[in-house]
This record gives sequence, structure tokens and C-alpha cells, in this order.
Amino acid sequence: MPAMNLARHRLSNALEQRGIHLGWVMVALAFVNALFATSAVGVPSVLIVPMAEDLGWSIGEITL
Repeated sequence: MPAMNLARHRLSNALEQRGIHLGWVMVALAFVNALFATSAVGVPSVLIVPMAEDLGWSIGEITL
């Protein structure tokens, strides 16, 4: 746990020197997380139709 605190303090100090609040880094990380999460949810819907056509299965069989 001390290593985490050391890294947090180093990051905080580096950002403070540049005039950036640590909260903006958290906002950016939350945005990137939301972006990847929505992409991960959307990928199966994009892949199911081509898989159904290639394998000759119905969409219900693939999702089962």
C-alpha cells in the first residue's frame, strides 16, 4: 500500500507543477472507462449477423 501512496503523491506533485488538478485526471479516466465499456457492449451485436451468415445458424442459436 505504501507504493500506491508514493505513486499518488508523485502524480499529484507532477500535475500540480503543471497547474492540473488531480480531479481532471479522474474525469478523463472515467470518460475512457465509459467509452470502452459501451464499445464492449456493442461488439456482440455487430458480430452476430456475420457469424450467423457464415455458420448458417440462426441468431437465436448463436445467442444461446
